[in-house]
Amino acid sequence: MKIKQKKSQLTIFLILGIVMVTILLVLVLLGRQSIKKTSKQEITDIGEITFDIQPINNFVTECLSIISKDGLKKIGNQGGYLCPNQGGTLPEGYCELPLGRVFVIHGDSKVFYNIDNDISQASVNSHPTDIFPYTDLTLSQQNFEYEGAFGGNILPALNKSFGPHSIQTQLTSFVEKNIDGCLDFSLFKGFNITKNDKEIKVDIHDDDVVFRMEYPIIINNLVSGEKTEIKNFLVRHKVRVGKLHRFVNKLIEDDISDIKFDILNGNQDFDVNIERNVFENDDLIIVIDQKSSIDNLQYEYYFARKNRNPSMFFLTPDEITLPKFTEITSDVLVPGFPEAVQVLDPDEDSLDPTSFSIKLGEQDTPINIFCIPELTFTVKVTDGELEDFQNIKVTNTLEGCS
Repeated sequence: MKIKQKKSQLTIFLILGIVMVTILLVLVLLGRQSIKKTSKQEITDIGEITFDIQPINNFVTECLSIISKDGLKKIGNQGGYLCPNQGGTLPEGYCELPLGRVFVIHGDSKVFYNIDNDISQASVNSHPTDIFPYTDLTLSQQNFEYEGAFGGNILPALNKSFGPHSIQTQLTSFVEKNIDGCLDFSLFKGFNITKNDKEIKVDIHDDDVVFRMEYPIIINNLVSGEKTEIKNFLVRHKVRVGKLHRFVNKLIEDDISDIKFDILNGNQDFDVNIERNVFENDDLIIVIDQKSSIDNLQYEYYFARKNRNPSMFFLTPDEITLPKFTEITSDVLVPGFPEAVQVLDPDEDSLDPTSFSIKLGEQDTPINIFCIPELTFTVKVTDGELEDFQNIKVTNTLEGCS
């Protein structure tokens, strides 16, 4: 009897165990199915959100494209510099300096000087030497190239590692300070859109400029309550700023170091034009990149060039002796004056006979020499603003003078 009772109990426990295992398996299967359905639903929701926010993503990217193109245009139109009120990095008040100090006006733009007339960094101490263009007093050899003797190179650096207010730094600042003015999210109904801190990176290459913006933007769908984030944006402009900068820098270095260099020398990629005397005797240089464009217009780079002194060839002899009562004319001092006086102008300014003069103090020639032991005449050439000169000393023989 006891044996049968024990068997019955074992049977009951076995049946209960089977039932529990079955229930557990059913629960596991139901759980897995629920997880699959939930995962599928989540993927669907994300897919729907991604589709819904694509216009917002495109809108931000388009704003980045518009603002960065505007920055590139201004850099080209203004000699590589951007004013503080434009979003640039120049010091406050710099763009309010008097006209002709650091910029000229062309159209609606302030075009900054990339060539000034500061020769403090020149490889020679005078302008350009006392006996220009001769290398020594034998006058047998001529040299027309002196590093930095005909102006200073103030082209902005290309990248921030090469100096302050670089083009890279200014473009970065420009986008950072102007992008929010384009991002009007009120256009997107049914969304609450918030922005966090942004970071702009600009990479300037030979053949293009890349703008990267990391800008965490939280998008809240007010209908579904879903939230998502977009943050990485990139645009690329096929503007050869790297090559252009290298060409302009070489153009400037040649122009300030070789007085016979003609700045209108372009090449197969870049054309160079000039507008003369846009402010007094200062010129405007326009470099056109034939292989770059923005909005279907060729990319152009404008910069201003300060007027620089003409350079007169050394006149010899620079000391002469004459008897008393000699009438000293210009031709006595410089035979063939003024045609015989050779002059080069680094700006290729036109000179005519009225550009030349010979004076004793403020007195013009001819002058009669009496019993004065020594007189110093000044031979001068001017482009209308700046000049070069040489003194010629006249000694009186004093014969017959008591």
